[in-house]
Amino acid sequence: MVASIFGSLEPSQFRIFSTENATFYADLVEYLATEVFRFAAETIRKKQVQRAIEDFILAREWQASLSSEEGLLDGPVHYAVYRHLVKSKWLEEGRDGLRTVVDLNSEARLLLQALLDIKSGKVRSFGGEVLQVKTLIDAVRRDPESTSENLTWAGAHAERFMTNLRAIVGAMRKVEQSMKGQSSVSGMMDAFFHNYITDNYIADFRKLRGENSPYRFRHDLVEDVRAMMEDALLINVLSSAFVREGRAPSLEEAEDNIINSLSTISEVFSSIDSHIDMIEATNSRIERRVLNINRFLSRMGDDQTGQFIDAAKRLGRSKLTSKCKLPVRYDVMDVLPHYDRGSLHKSRPPRKIPAPVIARKRMKDPALVAYEAAKRHYIDRTRVNPDRVRQFLDVKMGKEISIRASDIKIGSLDEFFIFERLLIIKTIFPDDLKEVEIKRLPTPLQNEWISCSDFEIKKRAETLEISQ
Repeated sequence: MVASIFGSLEPSQFRIFSTENATFYADLVEYLATEVFRFAAETIRKKQVQRAIEDFILAREWQASLSSEEGLLDGPVHYAVYRHLVKSKWLEEGRDGLRTVVDLNSEARLLLQALLDIKSGKVRSFGGEVLQVKTLIDAVRRDPESTSENLTWAGAHAERFMTNLRAIVGAMRKVEQSMKGQSSVSGMMDAFFHNYITDNYIADFRKLRGENSPYRFRHDLVEDVRAMMEDALLINVLSSAFVREGRAPSLEEAEDNIINSLSTISEVFSSIDSHIDMIEATNSRIERRVLNINRFLSRMGDDQTGQFIDAAKRLGRSKLTSKCKLPVRYDVMDVLPHYDRGSLHKSRPPRKIPAPVIARKRMKDPALVAYEAAKRHYIDRTRVNPDRVRQFLDVKMGKEISIRASDIKIGSLDEFFIFERLLIIKTIFPDDLKEVEIKRLPTPLQNEWISCSDFEIKKRAETLEISQ
């Protein structure tokens, strides 16, 4: 299970992010990848890498904040950091003649690129994922032989899009729970502005719901993918390309991979409405909560507080006793209602019996009746059944044992309807007309009615014996 998730990555490559100096190492490997090794066409010497690490530590004043990790106190700090990166398989040493050269580990470089994409928010570009899938699918439809690999990438981008949507749902639930857990209004507003307004998930989702967002292409994308799944010729071309380019050992496995990728894309973009509804529902709950907070704050403003304090001071300076009743006007409803329940509620009047309505049957148009009758007559006339075939053969063959189709004279349209089905009559009626055999001949048949292969109609021996 671990090998299938991390592949060829070394466990030590993750260990530097679990120490007390994890922030330092995260910034350092990003600096090495983007500044030191980024444009280097050749491998860099060991001294150059150590000098770059030293410059990084001095420029950002990291040396004072580095904890006493094992190995960092042995000699200069930049040497110890370099040894730690080599030991954790982030850096690889090699020999170029008498020189020691250093390069980033290939698997570590891919891991770092994925982490940088997460940091920059590229993996949450919802509109970009939709546009990327559409572009790849369009390229496959235009040139399936040369761009078949785009189909695999399109399926991967579709899965990433669904992962991002699920991350949105989880992030918004986390924001809602964070707001519910605050015991003060200031804490609730702070959680709203820091975790909701400035959150990259929410900002990107706002762009996704925009009028000009690539998200509007999702319906066209689903239709295109379903049309590709029903196109047998396109699937065959893509399967051949998969086998030719070495992405599948056989046509059957290639076809399965293609159908799986197309099914993934179709299912993802067909089932995202439930996620969108859940996000919208959570979003509305959060906004209602903030709206209620604003209403509460507007009622408890400084002007209202000053009025309460002034009223209390005036009441204290008055000559009223503590037991004196003071009439106060208030804008709230009394505990006891002013009206009884009967005067506030009006019962529904009894339902009246509906008046009878005379239903009149609408007569059919005589032209439509005549058309339907003519249509039924035509269907009955053109329908071929075993009895009509037997009557036709009895008339045309007479007492002959066999007859060629080219020797049969067609005299009417009714006979033509039967004649054109003789060659496939065994397929139409497999359990009937066993008294005759139909044999296809290599010579062609052509007359004023039909052009097809000639065939021979022959009565079976058992049928002849019974008739004799």
